[in-house]
Amino acid sequence: MGKGYRLTRQGIVFFHLSLLCFLAVITMVLWHFWNSHFHYKQELEQYREQNLLLRRDLRQQEEEMQTMEEQIRELEEILGKREEMYRQVKLEGEGANFNLTRPSGFSAEMLEDSFSRYAGGALQGAGEEFVLTEKKHGINAVALAAISINETGWGRSRLARQKNNYFGWAAFDHAPYRSALEFTSREHSIEYVGSRIKENYLEPEGVHYHGPTLLGMNRRYASDNSWAEKTAQAMKKLAANAITPEEAEKYFSYEAYKRLYDEQDYYYLKAK
Repeated sequence: MGKGYRLTRQGIVFFHLSLLCFLAVITMVLWHFWNSHFHYKQELEQYREQNLLLRRDLRQQEEEMQTMEEQIRELEEILGKREEMYRQVKLEGEGANFNLTRPSGFSAEMLEDSFSRYAGGALQGAGEEFVLTEKKHGINAVALAAISINETGWGRSRLARQKNNYFGWAAFDHAPYRSALEFTSREHSIEYVGSRIKENYLEPEGVHYHGPTLLGMNRRYASDNSWAEKTAQAMKKLAANAITPEEAEKYFSYEAYKRLYDEQDYYYLKAK
């Protein structure tokens, strides 16, 4: 009986030791599993954060690409307008017939380059206001500047210097200086006269409308029958000096090729 009791006790001890070992193994397995799970969970969270960052960067890049594409389209549109004006005014000599409601595509800096070459730069600093008036009132900036040039001798006239009147506005033939309006600044003169020309001479419902061109304006704007051609010549000078030689060469080379080939052949030859 005692011997059997000792064996049973040893068996119990062994059982408990086995159970403890088993529980220890289970605990280690569970701990390892939990640790691995926790580690994988951390990695998963990191991947999710990285994914969110990548998605955010991707959206930002897409937005930047869309912005760049819009800027490229705007630039191409501006270049197209400038090219159209340069061809008609400079290469084809049709400035008097140019639609003055068409945007110029010329920047303030480009106008300043032209202003600096004439009359000691009397018109320098006015480029920005001409461009702003184009945007605000829809009158071509180069044409408006050319009108001012024709009326004031590139900004040197007495009216321009003493009354800030850069267009001879209201300077009637019987008493041009006395009747001419006086403006608070050159910018005031450009913006005011630009708006009045657009409203009265270039809009179909305008009181002096005879077509949105210099020739149409000439019928009621000036008593000089050659006013439109003189202003067109000023436009030509402005365009010629504002366009870079490289850009001018591109336009001129097109004209030269056009005499020999049609447009499709020109672009084909240029690509080769």
